[in-house]
Amino acid sequence: MLAYPFSSKYKFFEFKNVPREPYVPDYKLKACKQYMKPNFSNEPGCWEADLMFVKNTIYLVLINVNTRFLIVEPIESKETRVLSIKITDIIVNYDVDIFTIKCDGEKGLQAVQNDIIVLRTNDDGIVFVPAIHNIVYKSSLRGKEKILNEIINKHNTNVLKTILSEYNDEIDVNTIKSWSVYRIKFVVNSSPYALAHKTVDSVIRTLRNAFGTNDTKIANNNYMQQMVNYYNNTPHNSLRVRNYNYESDSKYIYYTPAQMQNDIDLEWKYIRMMRSKLQSIHKKQQHKGLLTYKKGNIILVHVDYGKTKKKFDKRRRVFNEIAEFLAYSNGNVICKLQNGNLIQVPIAYTKKIANSYDELNKDYKLYFGM
Repeated sequence: MLAYPFSSKYKFFEFKNVPREPYVPDYKLKACKQYMKPNFSNEPGCWEADLMFVKNTIYLVLINVNTRFLIVEPIESKETRVLSIKITDIIVNYDVDIFTIKCDGEKGLQAVQNDIIVLRTNDDGIVFVPAIHNIVYKSSLRGKEKILNEIINKHNTNVLKTILSEYNDEIDVNTIKSWSVYRIKFVVNSSPYALAHKTVDSVIRTLRNAFGTNDTKIANNNYMQQMVNYYNNTPHNSLRVRNYNYESDSKYIYYTPAQMQNDIDLEWKYIRMMRSKLQSIHKKQQHKGLLTYKKGNIILVHVDYGKTKKKFDKRRRVFNEIAEFLAYSNGNVICKLQNGNLIQVPIAYTKKIANSYDELNKDYKLYFGM
C-alpha cells in the first residue's frame, strides 16, 4: 500500500489507518529575506571585483559596495601581473580610493599584490606603481616584505629601478623625492553559497541582460563604456536616503552611483542608515533564535547550487540539506553537511531542528536517509 504523503490533518482524518510517509516542513525564501543582513561597508573605499568573460574579451569588473559606482575595464589576460597594473591604473585614471577589494576564488585576483608604491617627484607630481614583486625574484631578495623594506626603509634605489623598468621605464629615479606604500586589503571568500559577492554578481547579470544575446556588442569596449555610463548615471533602487523634507510627497530620495561616489558626506549618510538597518535585522535574528545556535546543533539549510556542478539538478525542496552547526562567521553559518563537506551559508537560510543528531525527529532521519 502506498504511504500517505500529506501533512494536512483534515485529509489525514479520512486515511488515519493508512501508513504515513515521513513529513519534513519546508520554508519559503521570501519569508527568510527579512533576516538577511544588508550588503554594505562600514568604511568608504570598499569594492567587489570579478572577471567577466565574453568571447575573446576579458573584463575586470569593480563595483563600490556602498556607492554602487561601476568600473569595467578590458584586460589582456587574467594573469596576476596584468591585474595588478590594471588596478593601479584604475586608481589613477578614475581618481578613486580602493582600500578593500572583496573577491571570490578567481586565482588571478587572489594572487594580486596588494601593495602599490606611491612616488612623489621633485615637481610635486605623484606616480602610482604596482609593487610587482615577482619581477625582482631574480635578485637575492625573497618575499614582498623584504622588497618593500629595501625600498621604503633602506631607500634601495636599485630595487626600485628594477620595478620601475618593468612597469614604466620612462620614470627617472633621480627625479623622485620620496615614496610610500598604498596598501589594499584583499578579502577572499570562495564559498559559492555564502552570497559574499552578490553585488558584483548582480551587476554582471545586469550588464549581460542589458545587452541581451548580442555578444558582439558586449565584447566591444566602446559599447561597454556607454552601458557603464548609463548605469552610473541612473538612480539606483538601493541608493535611497530618507527624505526629511516633510513638504515632499516622496519618503526617500534616490541617487545615482555617480552622485554617491562624488559626495563623501552622502556616502557616510548612507553608511549610517545601513548601520541602523543592520541593528534592526540583528534584533530580528535574535528574536527568531538564529543567533543562539551552539556547536553540534542540527539545522535545516537552504544550499543554492546555482554556482556548482549540481546547478541543473532538479530541486525538490527549498531547505534542501541537513547539517551540523559549527560556528558563526561574518553573518554566515559554517556547518557540516551529511557528506562531510564544510560550507558557509547566510544565517537567514538556516533553521534549527534539534540540539543534536540523537534528539533529531525520526521523520527527518527517514527523509534524509540517515
